[in-house]
Amino acid sequence: MYTLYHDKRTSVIEVKKARKALQSWNYRKEVTKHNDCYFICLTRKPLVEKADEIKLSWILELEEALNKVRQIEF
Repeated sequence: MYTLYHDKRTSVIEVKKARKALQSWNYRKEVTKHNDCYFICLTRKPLVEKADEIKLSWILELEEALNKVRQIEF
């Protein structure tokens, strides 16, 4: 079992093996949201794909904000 931790404020995305306490829970092969910062899955590959989705969404948000700033005229 693996976890995906993400925190937009600190720009951190990590995929790690789950701690022993979480491994006793019954999770599925699909990526499951555990709380605001964690996703859990039995395999690593779907979490890496989810991490890429999260990273892309952060990049798109930042590019949109940057474009708004670039369009400011004096």
